[in-house]
Amino acid sequence: MARSASAKAPRPGRGRSALLTLAAALMALPIGVTEASAQLRGHGGPVRALAVSADGQIAISGSFDSTAIRWSLTRNAAEQVLRFHSDAVNAVVLLADGRAATAGADGRIAIWTFGKAEPDKVLEGHSAPIVALAASPNGATLASASWDRTVRLWPLAGGAPRVLDAPWSALATTSAFESGHCQAPKRQPWFRYRPRSTPWPPAPTGRSRWAVRTARFTF
Repeated sequence: MARSASAKAPRPGRGRSALLTLAAALMALPIGVTEASAQLRGHGGPVRALAVSADGQIAISGSFDSTAIRWSLTRNAAEQVLRFHSDAVNAVVLLADGRAATAGADGRIAIWTFGKAEPDKVLEGHSAPIVALAASPNGATLASASWDRTVRLWPLAGGAPRVLDAPWSALATTSAFESGHCQAPKRQPWFRYRPRSTPWPPAPTGRSRWAVRTARFTF
């Protein structure tokens, strides 16, 4: 006797039930969660930048509250509040000689010796907020990137900086610093015309996206 067509049909909801069973089994699996070993509190606004020393003993943070804080990671406590900038501190870096550099929306860079209330020196030249800092491995040069579309290479021993024009973007960031080379990602906007809006310049790819490329400077 031939089976009816209805007997061959799968039961309604069988696939959904199997999926729910699988989901329940996955949820029951133990998932490792790593909790923070400490919470460092002290800034009066969002933290914008963070750098940690190579030995893991010291950290420095920069904040919208216009200050930078040096932290002891062995005691999980603030050791010094650095007050100089008139606007948000967007970038911080620890230098090879034990000092630190901070930079912010006021367009200035401050070089600090920890323990002193005032910076050792102030580097000025950018005409817009500074968004990134990077130090060369030998500690001789500091690179800064700004919304003024330039990257500047500052000799920490003194002297005028070298200005690298970065016209591709209003936002340049130093991403890598090698001996003799500085790299910065450039974001080039590709636009397309959009209906019911102000037309933008047409893009070669037809998509409205950012093309991320890297510029390599030799000095």
